[in-house]
Amino acid sequence: MSISTVKQCAEKLIQLDSTVAGLKNELIEALTTLMETKLESLLETKIEKLFRDKFKSLETSFGNAFKNIEDGVNVSIEFVKEECKENILKCKEEIKTEFEQQLSARDKLIKEQSVEIQKLHISLDRVNDLEQYTRRDSIRIFGIPETPHEDLAHKIKVHVIDHLPVEARFQVNERDIVRYHRVGRNTGDRSIIVKFVSWSQKMRVVRARRVFKGKNVSISDDLTAINAQRLKIVKNMSAVENTWSWDGKLYAKLKTESKPRLFHHPDQLTVV
Repeated sequence: MSISTVKQCAEKLIQLDSTVAGLKNELIEALTTLMETKLESLLETKIEKLFRDKFKSLETSFGNAFKNIEDGVNVSIEFVKEECKENILKCKEEIKTEFEQQLSARDKLIKEQSVEIQKLHISLDRVNDLEQYTRRDSIRIFGIPETPHEDLAHKIKVHVIDHLPVEARFQVNERDIVRYHRVGRNTGDRSIIVKFVSWSQKMRVVRARRVFKGKNVSISDDLTAINAQRLKIVKNMSAVENTWSWDGKLYAKLKTESKPRLFHHPDQLTVV
């Protein structure tokens, strides 16, 4: 073999080695790239799984924690509700007890005051009866005209005594009158109170007062303010036909009854 042939063979070997080296390098690069891609994908998968597992664990932990919190809150709410219920019931009982005590105290006070009021009414009635008794010798005359500087004694004689029946005129005269004066407000002809020397003389005039029926002059007992008010109240009752007084006592004739009633208070005339 010639030297040139050997040289050519050597050159070809060198080229082949160079080609093999290039292929080797390319293969290494390809393998490297492939390995990096696989590794990256594997790492992503591993990391994703790791995060997923961790998140699931955290989710479970948080779920359990929230469940425990919820259970605790529910227990607390039930406890508070029960405690509030007990407190409300306790407050109700306390309020009820206090109310009953106050109600009992009020009822006791009302009863005591009712007794006192009843006593006052009895005392007032007694005082009123005593006052009426002090007026037993007096009458009231209505309808005599009032004039300035009048002579009441003369007016009483002319308008009352001179009009009595003959028998009464012989028994009653000016000397039987102790005193007289007008009473009431100056809003017209005021009434005249006339006090006689005795009850019997006063009653002679009262028994003869029917002669003044239909005239301007009228005669009545000298009633206390209380008795006059009671007589006025009864007179305005729809069930009452007529009212009057006799010797300081009050009478009423009801429309549904034939006999008159003696009364002290208007509530005694309640129609059954």
